[in-house]
Amino acid sequence: MMTNPSRVAFSLFGRDIYWYGILIAAAVVIGLVIAMRSAKRYGWDQDTLIDFALWAVPSAVVGARLY
Repeated sequence: MMTNPSRVAFSLFGRDIYWYGILIAAAVVIGLVIAMRSAKRYGWDQDTLIDFALWAVPSAVVGARLY
């Protein structure tokens, strides 16, 4: 018989950390690293990318929750 894996990856300070949260955080970090490397090639300011990420990530989370 096959069992389902746990949704909870681990607990930290009494709070459950879920796998989907880890995957989303990893995707954001990887995307930001790729964007920072590409910024040099396209002549973009890396600080502007960080500023954009600070607005885009929370806005995306709120938008997804509203949807």
